This record gives sequence, C-alpha cells and structure tokens, in this order.
Amino acid sequence: MVLVQIDRVRLCESQLTDQINTIRSRNDQMRKLNDIQSVLLKVKGMFEKTEGDAKFADIPGITGKLVAGKTADGKEIEKAPLTEMRAAAKAWQDAGLDPTYGAKLSGPLWDKVDFRYKDIEVMTTMVKSQIDSMSSSSQMDMVRLQSLNNKRSEAFDTMTNSLKKQQDNKSSIVGNFR
Repeated sequence: MVLVQIDRVRLCESQLTDQINTIRSRNDQMRKLNDIQSVLLKVKGMFEKTEGDAKFADIPGITGKLVAGKTADGKEIEKAPLTEMRAAAKAWQDAGLDPTYGAKLSGPLWDKVDFRYKDIEVMTTMVKSQIDSMSSSSQMDMVRLQSLNNKRSEAFDTMTNSLKKQQDNKSSIVGNFR
C-alpha cells in the first residue's frame, strides 16, 4: 500500500513538473509576442500620417538606401525606423510567426520599406489576438497547476498517513512482545 502511494506521489510530482515547464514555455512565448507588439507600436508611432495608405517609406529621412538608422548621405536618424523594423522581424521570427505576412509582404519584414500604416495595424491586431489567446490558455494552465498541486498534496498526505499507520502497527507489535 505504501509503495502504491509513493508511486502516486512521484507521478503527481512528474505531472506538476511538466505543467510548470508548459507554463514557463507559454510565458516565454507571451514575452516574445509582447516584444513584437512593443516594436510594432514604436514603428506605428513613427508615421506622421495615420491613414491606411501612409507608407513606411514616406517617413521623413527614409529612402530605399537607408541602412541601420542612417540616411543615404550618412546622417543618423533619431528614431532609426529601419532598425525598428528589423527588430520587429527578429521578434516575429523568435515568436515562431511566419516572417512573410499577407499578400502585400512578399519577403521578410526587414527587406521591405514599403509597408503601409494599415499593414502595421493588421500585424499589431494579429499579435494582440495571439497574446489574448495565450492569456486565456495561461489562465487555464494555472487552474490545472493548482489542481495538480492539490492532488500532489493529497497523495503526499495519504502516503504520510499510511507510513504513520505502518509505524504505529510495528510499534504495537514490538510493545506486545514486551
């Protein structure tokens, strides 16, 4: 009986560890999505015009020759928009999302400077929806974690009680021999 309880405690411990790892993984994924959202909001804030057709390339100082925050004539740009787009692309990939988005973006994000404001809006909405979905799943994971922790505690209590009864029986037998 005690061995069965010990195995039950081990199984509960294993399930608890797996659930904790799942929660950690989901939290890491949510962190990556939050990073994407942050970068996309920065890029979105760089647009002077917020109409759907406003182009990323229309941001003052941006040209097709812009690299890593410098204009074609070598002057540094204060907000370094292309660097922000590259950061968004890296975060997008780190989160496991497809770096090509929709029909408008045929290549990876960092190769495109002809984004439109509405593209950034759609991407922000996609990321927000994924974050919301993961938040719901995370709440369910926490409920499952709490349930597993309760089962583990119950199994541990049952095992402890069994061991105590076994010890009491042994003590009683030894006492009867005296």
